[in-house]
Amino acid sequence: MSKLNEICAEVYSEVDGAIAVAVVDLDSGMPLSVYHQVSHFDQNYVDLVSAAAVDMFRGKTVRMVEDQLTKQRNKSALHSIQEVQMTTAGTLHFMIVLPEHQHIVVVMVTSKRTSTGMGWASLRRAVPTISQNI
Repeated sequence: MSKLNEICAEVYSEVDGAIAVAVVDLDSGMPLSVYHQVSHFDQNYVDLVSAAAVDMFRGKTVRMVEDQLTKQRNKSALHSIQEVQMTTAGTLHFMIVLPEHQHIVVVMVTSKRTSTGMGWASLRRAVPTISQNI
């Protein structure tokens, strides 16, 4: 197992209610590492979720907003979204761009029973280790 896989598995094991942890390249949309124990998370599903994460940080509409902000402020707003938390009917999604690798996002999906604070704390704690292994 690669070091990134080990780190994803460690974050997964720390968070009560974790469903999946992934490291995604925002330039290519490809998952670099994924850890989960869900039988229906096949490669197609993982690829789709990775692409959705890319859209949230680098999608066409996000880029249009960043361009508009850049014009209004006379200062680059490119890649200004650093963290996203999303809630679905049954899950929480925590997403954070690596500060040292702005083209990489770490995504953790949990059940709704997961403590939001614990989710963020665990993900943020892992960021330096993930960055060192990119």
